[in-house]
Amino acid sequence: MPVKCACCCLRQNRLPPPAHNPRDLVSSLSQGPYATRPAKAATPMATAWLPSGRPMHPGSPCRPLRLASGTCRSVPSMRKACRARPRPSHLPSPPAMCARRMASRLHWAVRVSSRARSTERSHSRHLRREWLWLTALLLAASAVLCALNGLGRIDQTLYDRSLDIYRFIEPADQIAATSPIVIVAIDDASVAVLGRWPWRRALHAALIDRLSEAKAVGIDIIFSEPEQQYPDDDRHLGEALQRHGRVVLPYVSTGVAHGPPALRPVAQLEQSASAMGFINLHADPDGVVRALPAAMQGHFALALARIINPALKESDIQDMRLIPFLGSNHAFQIVSYLDVLRGDIPPAFFRNRLVLLGTYATALGDFYPTPLSHQDGAMPGVEILANMVQAYLDDRWIRPLPTWLLVMTGMTLTLLLCIMLLRLSPRSALLAGFGLGIAVFLAVPILLTLGYWLPPAAIFVVLILAYPLWSWRRQEAALRFFDQEISRLKREPSPLPERFFATDPLHPLKTDTQPLTAGTLGDVLQARIDTFQDALDRLRILRQTLADSLDGAPDPIMVCHPDGTILLVNPAAQDWLRGVDDTTAVGRPALEVLLERLDAPGARGAFEKLCQGDETLLRQGIEFRDHCGRDMILRGAQLNQVRHRLLGMLLMLTDISPLRQAERQREEALRFISHDMRSPQNSILALLELHGDAAHADVMPGPQLTAQIAIHAQRTLDLVDSFMRLARAESAPLALATIDLADMLDETCDNFWALAQARQVTLVSSIDLRPAFLEADPTLLMRAISNLIDNALKFSPQGGTVSIALFTANDEWIIRIGDQGPGIAAQDQLRLFQPFAQVAPEPGKTAPKGTGLGLAFVQKVAERHGGHCSIESQPGCGARFSIHLPAGEMPLDDM
Repeated sequence: MPVKCACCCLRQNRLPPPAHNPRDLVSSLSQGPYATRPAKAATPMATAWLPSGRPMHPGSPCRPLRLASGTCRSVPSMRKACRARPRPSHLPSPPAMCARRMASRLHWAVRVSSRARSTERSHSRHLRREWLWLTALLLAASAVLCALNGLGRIDQTLYDRSLDIYRFIEPADQIAATSPIVIVAIDDASVAVLGRWPWRRALHAALIDRLSEAKAVGIDIIFSEPEQQYPDDDRHLGEALQRHGRVVLPYVSTGVAHGPPALRPVAQLEQSASAMGFINLHADPDGVVRALPAAMQGHFALALARIINPALKESDIQDMRLIPFLGSNHAFQIVSYLDVLRGDIPPAFFRNRLVLLGTYATALGDFYPTPLSHQDGAMPGVEILANMVQAYLDDRWIRPLPTWLLVMTGMTLTLLLCIMLLRLSPRSALLAGFGLGIAVFLAVPILLTLGYWLPPAAIFVVLILAYPLWSWRRQEAALRFFDQEISRLKREPSPLPERFFATDPLHPLKTDTQPLTAGTLGDVLQARIDTFQDALDRLRILRQTLADSLDGAPDPIMVCHPDGTILLVNPAAQDWLRGVDDTTAVGRPALEVLLERLDAPGARGAFEKLCQGDETLLRQGIEFRDHCGRDMILRGAQLNQVRHRLLGMLLMLTDISPLRQAERQREEALRFISHDMRSPQNSILALLELHGDAAHADVMPGPQLTAQIAIHAQRTLDLVDSFMRLARAESAPLALATIDLADMLDETCDNFWALAQARQVTLVSSIDLRPAFLEADPTLLMRAISNLIDNALKFSPQGGTVSIALFTANDEWIIRIGDQGPGIAAQDQLRLFQPFAQVAPEPGKTAPKGTGLGLAFVQKVAERHGGHCSIESQPGCGARFSIHLPAGEMPLDDM
């Protein structure tokens, strides 16, 4: 109750007396004008709390539509009538008016929410612009880095490590074992026996003669100068080359495509060789040999491979190709120069083999670092040439991706990650970035097996920078958004005054006159956090106030979607909706829910218009009777956004049963006074006037006149007594006590035994259940039973029987009084329990005397005890009246 009262006060921009803490605030509100107190004292106190002393009336300026006979009609305004008559004590108390203000409160909340959504859309647009700029920057960086062939040294290191994985995926050892290449190595043992290098060319001629069975021989030794000491050795070597016919000699190129050789063999040897090729090795800036030079024609390895496969063309080496090393040193079959020269290895061993002759001796220094040098050190040049020849034979070169394809790949992955950063949550976006990085990492060895090299460093750098850069820009945008929102929130008119937020003197919220600055806490970010926390506390208080107002409202309130679907109900609405079934109303159409609880099917059209947002009906309301027989009025308000877009509706139900009951009681009282009470008094005045007239003085003697006046006076007293008993039965508190219905019926029968004997009517009591305990008001219940027995004796003929029975059925006590009177027609039974209702007598018979309030009293007493009355009758067959009361539990002392 105090929460609702506080909302009413705050709506009027007034506060209760100052309190030191929230508990004192609630206590002061509980002592305020809306605290529970007698109705007469509430009105002047409430007036003092309102501006200009204007009292608040719970009614609206326009009387709602009244539902009658299943239709809705417009009713003229009762504003003047409301002003003219004082507010009855049975009208809703001032706290109930909180529900009437709920629409304006929700309008404020909707306006704030609408502005927040507008700002959120602006923030979203700004964030999208930030994303576009960052995406463009990352795409440009990715394109430039990929166009420059990655990050150089980093990519080369990654390539070297990737070859280790490549060797495990590709059957390198198997390829080397089945390779036709044999290396004749000028090793340290040969140098030790044959002497210091260079050797005589006659030894090389003898060696070539022993390789006559080889399919091709490649000599990795440049004979650039004629032999001076042994001139005939050049002739012997030339003749050996001619005899073999498949020997390739090297030369050193200038490094210019299609340029002349820088260092060639002597003319005699060049003419004797079957082919020539340059043996330049291309080293990267880090000194590692990884690739075959691009755009260099006539390489030594290609010339040697053509002897086996003449189909190889010069166009096959126009682009740079990475050497697919089969392993570290000694991957191919190697024999010693000395062993071949001595004949330790038979010539048949070299049949159909491709022989490479080169230096392996450490002192000769023909070693180069390769991607696999981290395993066994530098690799001899002749073995590098062997790997090249094997690559030509198997067509297993590793080709770097074309620049355009590398650029497209990097930009595609960058764009994909940027889209994920925009669409996904930070955690999901981070996981997505890791996923893309892992995908690129796994793609590198897979592409190597397919013969392509993807430099991943540039892509990795862009993917790694994307997340922190986006987080930075998003954080900046978020901080800017928070600053704007807090500034806008401070400018928003609050439904609560500023003093309401300072109820706790120990931890008061910052006001607009106490701005938070960076110097207060020493940190700009901390100042922003404090400011944001302060704004959140304010919104939390406002939200809690609104929620408490909605939950504490005594009237049912429903918040609906623009399409009519119920979104939210307060506890009072839940209790009202639970009266029909236990199914929840949230998510169902409001029209369907209301029609289920409507006792006037003809009003469907009006309810449809109201649920569709008809402003006139929402403002005026619809009055109807629900499934429990209560008079309800349905009003509503539209929840509009700032741009006049309908966001929903607020439907409020008010129980006006006390008001309508008071109106009916007033009408009955006016009828009672104007007709029933006046009738006997007019008769008395007429008799006195007749007696006073000398011309008619002899018409009615004095004793007869006195008797008639006594009869009319007694009728007046009976009417007053019956009316007072009915009024007490309707409104007086019940004096409940545990009674025995069987004993009460016995006592009532004893009271009417003399009257029954006088009217020659037999009372038959049939009470088999003893005891029959019940919590009831003994005075009211005995009077109701007496009314039924009195009516039964009144309408029973002489010699008739009146039956009185007590039994139980369906967890109810049923008291049944039956007579043998004329009976009651079906059309009269429907109105028999209404006040002042009487059945017309049979033709030729006098109607029994009565006020028409006895059965209404019986019905009201039964309803006050949670039961009801029923009648069973047919014309000429008597009538049986029953009182149905819920069965009570037997006291333990009587068991």
